Amino acid sequence: MNKNIKNSLLKGISLFALLLTIQCTLLFSQDKDKIYNELKGKLTGLKSISFEFATIDGTGLQGKIVATKDKYKMLLPGRIIVSNSKTVWNYSLEQQKVLISTIGDVHSSSIHNIFFQIIENYEPASLKVSSKSTGAKYYELELKSKQNAGDYIILHLNYQNKKIEQVNYSMNGQTAEIYVKNLTFNPKVKESEFIFKAPKGTQVIDLR
Repeated sequence: MNKNIKNSLLKGISLFALLLTIQCTLLFSQDKDKIYNELKGKLTGLKSISFEFATIDGTGLQGKIVATKDKYKMLLPGRIIVSNSKTVWNYSLEQQKVLISTIGDVHSSSIHNIFFQIIENYEPASLKVSSKSTGAKYYELELKSKQNAGDYIILHLNYQNKKIEQVNYSMNGQTAEIYVKNLTFNPKVKESEFIFKAPKGTQVIDLR
C-alpha cells in the first residue's frame, strides 16, 4: 500500500475515533443530566422515605428503615432503634433492654439521610453503564459534594426503570456500600412511629 495512502487512512481512523469519543462523551453528559433531573424530580420536597437495606461489607447487617428528614425508625434483626430527632431509643429484643440517650446532632452520613441531602448538597459528576456478574446492565451515577471535597455518592440504577438498587458513599470520613430495595418516596408515616414505648418487663437505662 502506498505510504501516503496508508498515512491518510490512519489519520482518518484516528479522527473518526476521536469524533466517536467526543460524541459518546456528549451523549453520556446529556444522559447524566437527564437521569439526575429525573431523580431530582422524585427527591425535591421529599418528606419521608422507607426501604429495606443490606450492607455489602461482609458484616451481614440488614434491616428496614422508615424516616423523615430528622426522625427515623430502624428495624434490625433482634434490635429496634428509634429517634424523634431529640431522643434515641436502642432496644434489644434478646436482652429486653432499652438504652435511652440524647441525640447530639443529625447523623448526616446515615443511609436514610443521604436521600434528603442529594438535591441540596450534591451535583452530578459522571455517568457510566456497568454490568453485574449476571451480565445485567445498570447505570452508575456519581454525585459529588458541593461543600466537602472527597465526599461522594454513587447510585446504581436499574437499567430499565432507573430505580435505585445500591448506594455507595463516602461522607464525613465514613464509607459504606449498601443494597437497597422496595424504596418508597413519601410513604404515609405517623408521628407515633418515632416514639418508642418499652414493653412491660424491659430494663430501661436512661442516659439523658
